[in-house]
Amino acid sequence: MLKAGVPALTRGRLSHVDQNYFRPETVGAANARLIEAQAEVAFARALGGGLVASVDGLRFVVPVTTVNAARTLATSGCAVA
Repeated sequence: MLKAGVPALTRGRLSHVDQNYFRPETVGAANARLIEAQAEVAFARALGGGLVASVDGLRFVVPVTTVNAARTLATSGCAVA
């Protein structure tokens, strides 16, 4: 992702963005806005109103909030040896 000559893609800038913008509260707020916007799309409403997770072509209806939802080590690229 680093690219010489592109200020937005320097190691320092990407590190700053990662540390200051990708926090649980900011990602959660952004996700809520996306779900709200998607709920306005007729096709998305027909598929679950923005509350559907899709993995490998399988659809799973998910609640708006859940304490059990989290990424897993096996699927997040952090495989345990």
